[in-house]
Amino acid sequence: MDSPYINSSEDEIGVDRMYGYNLRNAWKPNPNGKISLRVGQVFESAEKGREILSKYEIQEGFELDKSKNDARRLTYKCKGDECTWRIHVSSLPDDVTFRIRSITGDHVNCRRVMNNNEATTNWVASMTSILIRDNPNVKAKVLQTYIKSTHGVEPSKHKIYRAKRKELKMLKSDHVDCYGQLRKYGNILLQMNLDSLVMVGIDTLCVTPKFQRFFLSFNAQLTGFIRGCKPFIGLDGCHLKGPYGGVLLSTIGLDSASGIFPIADCVVENECMESWSWFLERLHEGLDVLDQIDIFMSDQQKGVSAAIKQQWPRADSRYCARHILANLTK
Repeated sequence: MDSPYINSSEDEIGVDRMYGYNLRNAWKPNPNGKISLRVGQVFESAEKGREILSKYEIQEGFELDKSKNDARRLTYKCKGDECTWRIHVSSLPDDVTFRIRSITGDHVNCRRVMNNNEATTNWVASMTSILIRDNPNVKAKVLQTYIKSTHGVEPSKHKIYRAKRKELKMLKSDHVDCYGQLRKYGNILLQMNLDSLVMVGIDTLCVTPKFQRFFLSFNAQLTGFIRGCKPFIGLDGCHLKGPYGGVLLSTIGLDSASGIFPIADCVVENECMESWSWFLERLHEGLDVLDQIDIFMSDQQKGVSAAIKQQWPRADSRYCARHILANLTK
């Protein structure tokens, strides 16, 4: 119901206009990722405005004095002695979005600041996240050199170390969450891939049961090996990177054209007879062709020969010639 003083339809028009204005003038990064600022650009919030100005400060290499930095106004100016550059941002009538009101002055004799205070630990962590996740053992010097070459700042080694610890802690937390979802993931695989084989091994000797092993072989892999591959299985394993380590075990067959045909994969805690036996036992359950496999080939991994004899006593074990040659030439 309209009051004598406020008309709801006019109010709705004002809201629509404000929304349209904000949408047309919303700040967006350039296609190359660089930040450009101009009068009239709108930030979705004060916090977003502070974030963009902080990144702009690092990008341009100068330091800003925050003369006004409150819930309604952001007024920053360059700290250079002779510099007159200044930007003023304030809230719009919706009290949420912020608009750049003015950018005045020019940078005069402003030397690039290498140890910029805006390059915080959180910022360094976000900029080096991919490097750290790809190689958790990456050296601090490598990260420092990367930041300097890509962003033109040189954070202290202490800041680099703190950023790396922060990112590794987050990475470890991500792994914990992912391991906690493995049972659900296995059930979804079985629902979407009927007659596949998925097994999750749990260490129940701990006070709190924890993940130990994971086996996966799709039905297409199992039936494809049985119907179209030679009676041969190759075994191999490799160590996994990450906060929890582990070993990835895998098996492959050879199709009629001697092409590699993947059969199954398994993540285990380490490479030993117990883990190989668990893997091959699951594989035997899926293949159910005890007498049709003549040869197993491996590179003399720990415990694998004994595990093969345990599950396929009639099969022959052979060793990979490349690994034998490598051992002879050491």
